[in-house]
Amino acid sequence: MIEELIRRTAAEDDDAIEELCEIADADPRRLAPYQGLAPCAAGRRNRRPVRTNCTSVR
Repeated sequence: MIEELIRRTAAEDDDAIEELCEIADADPRRLAPYQGLAPCAAGRRNRRPVRTNCTSVR
């Protein structure tokens, strides 16, 4: 489930971003095993940076 949310977040799916933010706010340790799975925004060319409203993940 989380891997699919990360893929959708990398594709800038606003619903997936919101859901991951809710998970990060409630229990950020659930996301720790997935660090590095999503592509870095700085590595993408000709695309706007990934935005996040998460309070726990920085």
